[in-house]
Amino acid sequence: MALVVQSRRRSRLPDRIVGADKKMKGYVYILENNSGRFYIGSTNNIKRRLQQHKLGHTQTTKNMGGIKLVFNQEFESLGVARKIEIRLKKLKRKDYIAKIVSNGYIKIN
Repeated sequence: MALVVQSRRRSRLPDRIVGADKKMKGYVYILENNSGRFYIGSTNNIKRRLQQHKLGHTQTTKNMGGIKLVFNQEFESLGVARKIEIRLKKLKRKDYIAKIVSNGYIKIN
């Protein structure tokens, strides 16, 4: 039997399951608001993470308002997804992020 561990965040949704496969898939996702601002994140559970954003658990997206998921890509592990997320955030180029969204995939060498 797996043990559900709750984070200290306000969310009532479980963050992880102890005893589950340690090589969980990871996802990089991009949210966009009505004015065209992007938010880049990574997670091992897209559905749960989007719910957290919609409930206002992330201050940045709470302030953005009117967010929608415009992109997500699966990676072999959460660690890989987090590294890709950090690289994308360091780019700080809206045109590059928009190209990823329109192409439908992340191409990082």
